[in-house]
Amino acid sequence: MRLPSQSLRAPEKIFVIDAVASATPSMMPTVNVEVPSTVTRYKRDKLLGSTAARIVRQAKKPVLAVRRRVLGPYSTVAIAVDFSEPSQQAFHCARSLLSKSAFTLIHAYAVAPDYRGRNADRSLDEVEVEERSRVLRNAEQDMADLIGKARQEVSIETLLEEGSPDAVMTAYVDKRWPDLVVAGTRGRSATPQALIGSVTEGLLKSLPCDVLAVPAKLTA
Repeated sequence: MRLPSQSLRAPEKIFVIDAVASATPSMMPTVNVEVPSTVTRYKRDKLLGSTAARIVRQAKKPVLAVRRRVLGPYSTVAIAVDFSEPSQQAFHCARSLLSKSAFTLIHAYAVAPDYRGRNADRSLDEVEVEERSRVLRNAEQDMADLIGKARQEVSIETLLEEGSPDAVMTAYVDKRWPDLVVAGTRGRSATPQALIGSVTEGLLKSLPCDVLAVPAKLTA
């Protein structure tokens, strides 16, 4: 497990779900994490999963699910984005907490060509290529809008990958093994009643790395 090299700064408070028995509170100050009053730790060997998801649903603060032993600061951070308000909140929260880390913003997109109407007489391949080009164009613009001037302040890479969000994030983690994955708790596909997106819940249950789940609306 890796912890931030810089302090977790206001206004966000962090709930830490600690599945690593050796990551005791006494170790936390050595990496400048403000334990008193800003971090609540839940230590259970098998807490990650459905219980973690329940805590995230109720939390109004970012929730850090810890799976690894302390090795050093988070240096590589992967952020799942779908350009919704919650994913924007997750990106900005990660920037404020981990300004010295290297970020990779990952967007999973789907191509769903409409073969009806004006496309009825066109080849399937032609319609699919056109739709993929349109989706990618929009995603590139949305990504540029999301990043804005942040690229001048932090190290940012981007990845646009076709597929379902959970499959794309899992494949990225398996290949690149980032120190931390960040995701918003409600994405574009979630209903107002679902305070945690199904993708984020899946990541909390399945990923072998630490996961920071950020609520759509943070309270100080």
